[in-house]
Amino acid sequence: MHIINSTSNWSAIVKNKRFVINFIITVSYLLLIGSTSGILFSIIQARKGFIFPDPILIYLPAKDVSVTIFIVLYVLILLAILTLFKDPVTLLRGLQAYAVLTSFRFICMLLIPLEPPTGLIELRDPVVNLIFYGHTVITKDLFFSGHTSTLFLLFLATENKVLKYVLLVGSIIIIVLLLIQHVHYTIDVLFAPIFAALSYKTVSIFSKRFSDSNI
Repeated sequence: MHIINSTSNWSAIVKNKRFVINFIITVSYLLLIGSTSGILFSIIQARKGFIFPDPILIYLPAKDVSVTIFIVLYVLILLAILTLFKDPVTLLRGLQAYAVLTSFRFICMLLIPLEPPTGLIELRDPVVNLIFYGHTVITKDLFFSGHTSTLFLLFLATENKVLKYVLLVGSIIIIVLLLIQHVHYTIDVLFAPIFAALSYKTVSIFSKRFSDSNI
C-alpha cells in the first residue's frame, strides 16, 4: 500500500495514519525550532566573528530596500503556500524540506561566525522578528541567507509551471535586493539555493524510499 498518493485531497489524506503522524512530527519540529531559535540567535549575535572579503559589496552602494524585499518575499511565499496547500502531499514534503533547510542553516551559522558586512542596513522584517528574533536586533545570521533559501525551496517544491517561473525570478530579485542593502555577503546568497536544493533532494530521496511502505 502506498503511503501517499500525490493526487490525494485533505479529506482522503487525513485518514492515512502515516501521513498524519509525519505531518504532526514535522509541524512540531518546526514549532520547536521557532520557540528555541532565540537562544541560538543570542549566542550568534554575542560572539566575535570575522569580516568576509566581498569584492561585490565593496563597489555596491548600500541602500535601504526593506519594504521592497518584504513585499516581494511575502507575496510570493503566500502564493506558494496557497498553491501547495491544495496538495497535502506536496505541502508536507515542502514543510519537511524547510525543516531540514532550517537545521542546515542553524548548523552553518554556529560553525561559521561572521561579522555583518560593511555598510549593512538593518532589514526590517516583522515576520522573521516575530517568529525567530523577538525584540533582539540580529545582524550576524549570515551564512546562509534564510530569505533566499526559503524562496528557492518554494520554487523547487511547487509544481505549477507559471508560479515556478515567478518564484525563480523572485529568488533572483531577492538576492540582488539583499546585496543592495548589504544584509548579506555575496557568498551567503549564492550558497542559499544550493542548501535549498540539498534539503529538498534529501527529503525527496527519503520520501521515495518509503513511499511503498505499509502502514
